[in-house]
Amino acid sequence: MMTIRLSTHGWCVLIISILVIFLYYLSSFNPIGHLKGEVTSVRRLLTHCIHLSEEAGGLIKFISLKHSLNSRTKHGGMLRREPLTDADLGSHQIIVSGLTSAFPELLVRSEEHELPTHRLFDYKESVYHSDFQSSLPNDDLFVPITDLVIWVDPLDGTQEYTEGLNEYVSVMICIVLHDHPIAGIIHQPFLNKTYWGWGSYALSSDLQMAVNSRPVHSLKTVCRLLIHVHI
Repeated sequence: MMTIRLSTHGWCVLIISILVIFLYYLSSFNPIGHLKGEVTSVRRLLTHCIHLSEEAGGLIKFISLKHSLNSRTKHGGMLRREPLTDADLGSHQIIVSGLTSAFPELLVRSEEHELPTHRLFDYKESVYHSDFQSSLPNDDLFVPITDLVIWVDPLDGTQEYTEGLNEYVSVMICIVLHDHPIAGIIHQPFLNKTYWGWGSYALSSDLQMAVNSRPVHSLKTVCRLLIHVHI
């Protein structure tokens, strides 16, 4: 996957902007009508996604520390020589299997498609657990699970990962309802940071502080830039 290297300040702006875009989409979203099929709690789904992003980050960090990336070229990648590591596939397996086992009817779309060819390492001690429960709202949203899609980038910044530039590595998960992003998680395993936002419901505590201290006009400028880059 093509990535852009950012400074720490740039990362902060990027993360805030991504979640502001989610808020923008949510503001134009119409209320849900009659619910059909199995209904699930978005609060529970978001909680599960945060846990899985941090668990996947633990594996990514562990593999790097053990110098066992097993880097090779991805078949069918967007770039001519797009790298792929065991950490990409291991993170993919943790997130996708974790979501589909907890929510069997949930549609999950991941950037990766292969599964690891060998048993995952015992990485549990490398997992960072953020204290996010206190930031979750008491309110909840219940929606038909078949109306949801989860988009996963199990390891964003694989090229940087292979070069040891681990501060640019992240795990990204987006919760989409009726083609509208309503929540997102960005976990940076080597910085022990987890940023998340849930539409107008809540933001992670450190992200909330960053949003409060940033001028609205600068956020809109970065949003336009991000939309242009990703089209």
